[in-house]
Amino acid sequence: MNAARVPSNPAQAQSVEEKIRIRAYLLFEKRGGEHGRALDDWLQAEEEILRSEPSAPPVRLIPAKKSRTRRTSV
Repeated sequence: MNAARVPSNPAQAQSVEEKIRIRAYLLFEKRGGEHGRALDDWLQAEEEILRSEPSAPPVRLIPAKKSRTRRTSV
């Protein structure tokens, strides 16, 4: 992502995905541009943006438990 094209404020972005992308890039820059943590930056940015969006669905941080179904032999 070109730093010249990145708004300094994710709120200026048009879509939720763009806001997350911008926030992730800003987190990357804040860490001094250290590579190898893109997923960490993305997930943190996603959590921050989705929590701040009034129209966004609630964030479920804990995966749902798989239901156990009883198998029967035929």
